[in-house]
Amino acid sequence: MTVKKEYLGEWWISSDPENKVSGVLTITDDDFDLKLIGSFKQLKQAFSSISVTSERIDLILGYSTCGKNISLLNCSSKGFQMSFPGTITESFSPREIIVGNHYSDLEEIKFKSINISYDYLEYWLNMRLFSEEIEFEKGNKNRTNSISVKYNLAESMEYKYVNSKLSFHSGAALSGDRIKDRSIVQNSYLTFTSLNNYSLEEVYQIIGEFKSLLTIACAKEVSEKNLEGLDLYDKKIKLLYRPFNDQNCKKSIQLRKLLFSFQDIEDFNTFLKNWKVKYELLEPVIHYFVDAHTEGVHSQISFLKITQALEAFSRRTVKKWEREKQESEVRINKVLKMINNQDDKEWLSDILINVSEPSQVNRFKNLLQRTRFLSSFNSKIINSMAYKITQTRNYYTHFNEGLRSKILSFHDMFYIEIYLIYVLHCLILLELGFSEEFIKNNIDSGNKLSFAVKEIKEII
Repeated sequence: MTVKKEYLGEWWISSDPENKVSGVLTITDDDFDLKLIGSFKQLKQAFSSISVTSERIDLILGYSTCGKNISLLNCSSKGFQMSFPGTITESFSPREIIVGNHYSDLEEIKFKSINISYDYLEYWLNMRLFSEEIEFEKGNKNRTNSISVKYNLAESMEYKYVNSKLSFHSGAALSGDRIKDRSIVQNSYLTFTSLNNYSLEEVYQIIGEFKSLLTIACAKEVSEKNLEGLDLYDKKIKLLYRPFNDQNCKKSIQLRKLLFSFQDIEDFNTFLKNWKVKYELLEPVIHYFVDAHTEGVHSQISFLKITQALEAFSRRTVKKWEREKQESEVRINKVLKMINNQDDKEWLSDILINVSEPSQVNRFKNLLQRTRFLSSFNSKIINSMAYKITQTRNYYTHFNEGLRSKILSFHDMFYIEIYLIYVLHCLILLELGFSEEFIKNNIDSGNKLSFAVKEIKEII
C-alpha cells in the first residue's frame, strides 16, 4: 500500500458547519482514510454508539492547510478509539473524494465537462507524433554528430457522442537532467463537454462506456485515471475514487496486439453512434473477453474461459435464438393449457422449458459458420469441431465420465482454443461494423491464426 497524497486540515459534516474537527485525509492506491483528532459526536453520543460500525455520512467537507476545498462523499465509519490519558480519534472511509469545491448535499454535485485519461490511450490513438533525425560524421557512419527528436503537437479532434461532445487531446512533458538523459513523454486524454449537468452516476456511465471500448480494442483490462472537470458552478474539480489510479505508472502495449486502433475507423461519428447501441449488448461479454486473453499456460481452464466468452456472446447477440425461444414458448403454453392436472402441468413445464433453449452444439456451430471466412473450413469440419468443443466444455464443467471418450485431446484443445480466440475477435469486430475484408487483412499479424487453422484441418 503506497501513500499517494495526504491532506491535513479541518473537517465538518455539511449539515453542521460549526462543529469543525482537525484531522488528516490519507490517499493510498487502494484506500481513502480520514482520521480525525476528535469526533463529530459529543462525548455522550460517542459512548452511546460505541458498538455501531455501519454508520454512514453522505458528505464530509474539509479545508486543507494547503488551501484546498475538499468534499468527501459516501463516508463509512471505521469506528473511533479512546485512550486515557489521551483523546478520541475517529476514522471514516469515503467512497469518492472531490478536490476543488464544497457542496451542501450529493444532489448538488453536477458536471458540465470532464477530462479523463485511460491506460493505453496513446497506443490506441496511434498518432505518430514523434520524428527523429540522426546526423553522422562525414565519411564515417559509425560516429554520430547529432540526434534530433521532434514532437509535433496533434490538433484536437471533436466528435458527437449522444447528447455530449467528445474530443481527443495530446500533450508532451520533458524530463531528464539535461546531462545524462532527456525524455519526451506523450500524454493523451479525452474531454466530454456539453454534459448538461451530469450527475456522478451519469459521469461513471459515460467514462465506463469508453473504458469498455478500449478494453475490447486492447484485449486487456483498461483503467481510467486523472478525472477532472467543471462542476455546476464552473469550478475546476478533481474526482478520486477507488481503486485510485494516477499517471505515475505508464503501461504499454504492442500495436500488433490491438484488435483495432482509432486509425482503423473510417467514420468515428458513425462508429460512436453504433458503439452506444452495441455497448449494452457487449458489456456482459467484456469480462469473459478479457479473461480469455489473460496470458498464462494453456489449460482446461483457459479453454473453458473462451467457450464461456463465446456462449455469452451468442446469448447476447444472436437474435435468431430469441425468436425461436419466443415461438417455442407460445407452443409450450398452448400444450400446457390442454392439461388439467396442476402437478402434471408443472412437471411437463419444467421439461419443456429446456426444449426452447438452443443446444450448445448449435450455438458453437452458428458462431463458427458466421466466421467461416477466417479459415474456409467446410461444413464437416465445423460440425465436428462444434460437437467436440461442446463435449469438452461439458466434461470439464460437470466431469461426466461418460463424455471422456468424446473430448478433445490436450494437443487438439490447444489449437482449437487459439482459433476460438480469433473467432471471438472476429465476432466483436463484425458487431462494431468492421468489414470482413478488414478483419481478414488485419487479424493475423503474428500468423498464429494461420498456424492453428492448418493444425485443425489435420486433426478434425
